[in-house]
Amino acid sequence: MAGLIAIPVLTAALLLAQAPTRLYVEPFDGALHDQLVEQLKKDSRVAVVDSAADAQMLVAGSGQTWIKGYLSANPRVRYRNSDAQPVYTGYLSVELKDKRRQTVWSWLATPGRFDPHDINRNLAERVAPRLVAAVAAHSTDGAGSALSSRGGAALTAAGATFPYPLYQKWFDSFGADIRYSAVGSSAGIEALRKGAVDFAASDMPLSDELLASMPFKVRHVPTAIGGVVPIYNVAGLAQDLRFTPEALAGIFLGRIHRWDDPVLKTANPRAALPAREITAVHRADGSGTTFIWTGYLSAVSDAWKSGPGHGLTVQWPVGNSAQGNEGVAELVRKTPDSIGYVEYIYALQNQLNYGSVRNRAGRFVQASLETLTAAAASMPGDVRAPIVNAPGANAYPIASFTYLLIPERPADTPQRKMLDEFLRWMLTSGQKECAALGYASLPAAVAHKAMQ
Repeated sequence: MAGLIAIPVLTAALLLAQAPTRLYVEPFDGALHDQLVEQLKKDSRVAVVDSAADAQMLVAGSGQTWIKGYLSANPRVRYRNSDAQPVYTGYLSVELKDKRRQTVWSWLATPGRFDPHDINRNLAERVAPRLVAAVAAHSTDGAGSALSSRGGAALTAAGATFPYPLYQKWFDSFGADIRYSAVGSSAGIEALRKGAVDFAASDMPLSDELLASMPFKVRHVPTAIGGVVPIYNVAGLAQDLRFTPEALAGIFLGRIHRWDDPVLKTANPRAALPAREITAVHRADGSGTTFIWTGYLSAVSDAWKSGPGHGLTVQWPVGNSAQGNEGVAELVRKTPDSIGYVEYIYALQNQLNYGSVRNRAGRFVQASLETLTAAAASMPGDVRAPIVNAPGANAYPIASFTYLLIPERPADTPQRKMLDEFLRWMLTSGQKECAALGYASLPAAVAHKAMQ
């Protein structure tokens, strides 16, 4: 009899274990939302519900799609005509949250190879399997402490614009009063030197000489991995352009003047490149984004290394300047036949075309979470060492860690205790928010070393 009783109990336990996880997908852009819900409904491991109150986990999303050009049935026709078909691009960002609205996983997808008319479905198909796998990997019981508004000490910081979207999200999620000014790495380092801020942010690691010149000891805390992309504004192109190291160095050295230059045409045999002058755009301020960009150019071009060189600011041979990532993105958007460089997420947010870059393995690779993570896989022992032009077939070559610069000061002040608490959160829970904004999270070994 005891055996007979055990059977239904065991069956009930198995049914409970196999019950789908109830997900509520919060409203966002209509077409992307609907396609994501449709794809999730195809997987029996999750059940999409109509109310957050009925859900075990929540999905927050954002994204946008836009036309990047037109393809004609007639290959001799370059611009839009009656038979041209639009080619779309865009992105879909998602966060998986527990019942306490803590982010446990996030991702950002850009299109793969797809029918240009079905970009919303394509993006949803790329996200949904990862999202379901993340649901399966995390507890749905709502365990863990909720982040609430933290009163008390206020912190001030200044520096890099490169990670600003991520830092702003972190400060909001952490719930403390942290006031950050995105003034560029150079200005942030100077503010730290003068004691005007509690900590600084920089995409440039400080050299041994610069560290020795600071009035106090400074520690580098890596926060995330981002990429810098070549953005361009060339009318009539539906294909994403491909850039060799020789092309990028040549353009910014002023040696390649026109879009139909043989160096560009060889890399882009199917693109109808115009016989027009190229306008190069670069940063006007001392910038970690410039540090990464010129670090890459110095790594791949002897002429650049021995000329303008590598730094937060350089003497640009040609081009127009703009303030901040936002300024460069806006100037390229407004200037026909221009090319510039910005952080990956700025290219997406400003609906700008960004090209693939030939990496050290000889492959043309676009920036994405996958290719930025691949670049970090070659990380050397010193977190201050660059990871531009990294080895690996799938590595995006213009990638870098970004850092918080933390002064060693008395540990018993309210500001220092708050800063330590934020750093511990950032290196653990905060890393789960990186991907939604297009940054790769730190490798586990790097985060562990920073925690020590």
